[in-house]
Amino acid sequence: MFSIQKYCCVLWVFSLLVLVLPSTCSADDRGISSSRPNVLLIVADDLGYTDLGAFGSEIETPTLDRLAMEGLRFTNFTAAASCSPTRAMLMSGTDHHTAGLGNMIEKLADNQRGKPGYEGYLSARIRTVASLLSDSGYLTYISGKWHLGGKPDQLPSSRGFSRSFVLLQGAAGHFDDTGPKASIPISSFRDGKKPADWPKEKYSTDYYTDRLLGYLDERGSDDTPFFAYLAYTAPHWPLQAPKELIEQYKGRYDDGWDALKSKRLERMRELDSRAGEYKSVKAPTYVAWDTLSSEEKAAEARKMEVYAAMVDSMDDNVARVIEKLKEHGDLENTIIIFLSDNGPEAKELSKAPDFGEHVAKFDNSLNSIGSINSFTFTGPGWASASNAYLRSFKGSVAEGGTRVPAFFWDGRLNSGGHIVRQPLHVKDIAPTILEAAGVHVPRSPYEHAGIKRSAMTGKSFLPLIENELIRIHDEQTVFATELFGRRAVRTGDWKLVWEEVPWGKSDWELFNLKDDPGETRDLALKEPKILKELIHKWEIYEEEVGVIIPNELRGY
Repeated sequence: MFSIQKYCCVLWVFSLLVLVLPSTCSADDRGISSSRPNVLLIVADDLGYTDLGAFGSEIETPTLDRLAMEGLRFTNFTAAASCSPTRAMLMSGTDHHTAGLGNMIEKLADNQRGKPGYEGYLSARIRTVASLLSDSGYLTYISGKWHLGGKPDQLPSSRGFSRSFVLLQGAAGHFDDTGPKASIPISSFRDGKKPADWPKEKYSTDYYTDRLLGYLDERGSDDTPFFAYLAYTAPHWPLQAPKELIEQYKGRYDDGWDALKSKRLERMRELDSRAGEYKSVKAPTYVAWDTLSSEEKAAEARKMEVYAAMVDSMDDNVARVIEKLKEHGDLENTIIIFLSDNGPEAKELSKAPDFGEHVAKFDNSLNSIGSINSFTFTGPGWASASNAYLRSFKGSVAEGGTRVPAFFWDGRLNSGGHIVRQPLHVKDIAPTILEAAGVHVPRSPYEHAGIKRSAMTGKSFLPLIENELIRIHDEQTVFATELFGRRAVRTGDWKLVWEEVPWGKSDWELFNLKDDPGETRDLALKEPKILKELIHKWEIYEEEVGVIIPNELRGY
């Protein structure tokens, strides 16, 4: 079944896509529909930078690869270092501190609790992109992970979505409602405002897709435009996937993560001749494959087989959505945006407080890994391969924690595909969607329903459709972030990073991303003027968004 689906997908995309026409053409010349487009926003959970074929992977992802290769493939796209802050920026178009997720609610420090920007849910200061689209006549759907608040007034149904089925927590079992850790043994779901049960042994990626397809079928031949947010929980831990998919990858990772990393780097160079010979640094927790015992190698290889199956399943299900859009005649008038919410997970969570006790309840023997009875993680070895040359992982403000695979595809255009290398940010997605829909982007604070609302600070990257070389953010734009006390600020090619030992130096480090995208050479002592300038820019950002550095490190 899966192979047939993949071949059908390839036939579909070849019949659909050709070269972009010149930017001097008018909308009518290009044959773009004058009707407002549908929007499909797809978010993967903890997907590494090279985990799609279009970004260097060997995993079978033909649907996503073709969309990426025939659309705008972003190689310098930044999200937050972890899930709910990224999702807050997706919905708000502004910084996650402004949006109420200055820190994840699970990791709030004592000095952050009760402070503005640290509510732990999507703040009422924010009007979501879904709310703005709904007010303009769009149908709005979400299926998948929410993680932006669980009280009635914080649910998607209260934040602009007309139809919703969501997971409230940051993770769950993929075949049941198993919770993410000992203190949350059972995860919670909502169907609209109502508590919902997980259907018996239904696989998460399949079921989230089922629900979205149901919403699209309800709409049927209605020509009202829709905004559909498909928020998969794959490939987030626990590593679980349908057995028949796992078996397709059997033996593929027996050579280990060092060999896989080399293969992906080579594939990246084939895909992008400007990828270069980048250096990388090994994480403090990294272990060479050859030092493992044969039993350890077998277990670790199995974990990666499951991880690959999870990504493969996501691709299969995106193909189902594409087929549904074709069935309803909507594909040609739909824009598709895809991204991961942060870098790959690398923490050895079975050794972490609140996780070890939880993991011990499951059968994580070799033959059980990937089943409903298991609860395992990829760890730093496979995450290093996922990130290729990028430094660090999820939870870090280094490039490996925040640079994510992302692309934009517009079914109204005949696109031959382009690589977009300039810096873009997750905050840019909401303004892009609103501009495409012809909805006003709030650029200044305003009042709505008696509440003062925050402006969107991201910028629309829609002009890239006309010319992929148009600069969206100028060289002086400041990209800054903070999470778990870890800090970064970037202007142009320069990036300043503060992370604690052993991940950093517990002091500012300075990198030139053009020459050293792997962040391997600290230039803080050699470039004191640039160091001082970026520290000043950090202080301005810190004041503007109300950063409160935690009095204790409680992050990943």
